[in-house]
Amino acid sequence: MPEDHNLEYKSLLSLKMSSEKKEFLQDVSSFANCRGGIIIYGIGETKGVPSSADGFPIDNLDQTLRQIDTLIVDSISPRMPVEIRTWKLDTGNYLLLIAISESSDKPHQVQIDRSKVCYSRTSNRKYQLDIQEIETMLRQKNELRTMVNKLFSQHLERMLTDATFKGLPIAILQLIPGSVTNPDTRYPILDAKYGAFDLAPLGGGSRTPKPNFEGVRIAVKMSGFSFAPNYLQVYKNGILETLNHTILYRREVLNARYLEGYVMREVMNYLKFLKGLEVQLPIYIKLVLSGVRGYHLYSEKVLYGLNEQNNLDRDVLEFPVLRVSDFDQNVPELLQPLFDEVWNAFNFTKCHHFSDQGKWIYDINFI
Repeated sequence: MPEDHNLEYKSLLSLKMSSEKKEFLQDVSSFANCRGGIIIYGIGETKGVPSSADGFPIDNLDQTLRQIDTLIVDSISPRMPVEIRTWKLDTGNYLLLIAISESSDKPHQVQIDRSKVCYSRTSNRKYQLDIQEIETMLRQKNELRTMVNKLFSQHLERMLTDATFKGLPIAILQLIPGSVTNPDTRYPILDAKYGAFDLAPLGGGSRTPKPNFEGVRIAVKMSGFSFAPNYLQVYKNGILETLNHTILYRREVLNARYLEGYVMREVMNYLKFLKGLEVQLPIYIKLVLSGVRGYHLYSEKVLYGLNEQNNLDRDVLEFPVLRVSDFDQNVPELLQPLFDEVWNAFNFTKCHHFSDQGKWIYDINFI
């Protein structure tokens, strides 16, 4: 296959010199800012037509892969995921393939050697984006955020007015993928191999999954409740929303460790599920607490908590939306600002469940 705007061949990959790093970042980001594509290193070409597959030497494969990952994370903004595959030839040389999806989070900017430049592609070459093209991409990004916020509001209103939970204290977690810009997008969530039926609502528990018109609804039934107090709805367009009443049903007390642990655990599981479906990034996450006026925050890690100054003064808390731009992003690190916001609502300066190194101090397997 000859090179085109989705495919490029390189005889070798070297990242020793600054100019080589810059060219690599320009190539990778240009695909993300266009229609996506593949770069294969170790393929010789003549006028864009592959002529050899001799590969190239790599002294330390793990170190090279780490260098590629670090370079992309540190020098391309916003973050953009790539998929890397390698093949070792009989000669000991390697072929290295980098697959880049078209991004819903473009434009991606290369930041290296004090320069900040955006690139895209036409035919089989890259070029620097001009101001007008960058403005168009930014406008499209803002339109996506507007659409996502509208969907958050629509789904939230329906959940808050559900007769079963109306007036009850509840925690709601929503995930919306950037692919919702295409109204025809549907994912095979009813196919057992993708694991939708194995997902759990916020808080977990013994669950009963049932297919419905929208996708799959997974409810948890518990003794002492005449209704299912926790549920998860997985939509065919990739949206996930889960509601939990049990974490708040103990009157006027929110256990911070349980909330944080449940949210982290399920976000990890939901992102793994969406990654398996090859859902387009970014993914937007929102947490809402409703019916919580007068609630206290409980944590054994602080010297105060159950007193009047830490009572919530409002009934509904809608926390800022988080954006996931990389499926391999560290989830506790991603969610720490959200948990800081939760603690702020109770008049604390920050969440006290993270170490100075940014690690959650509890074991997520024992919440």
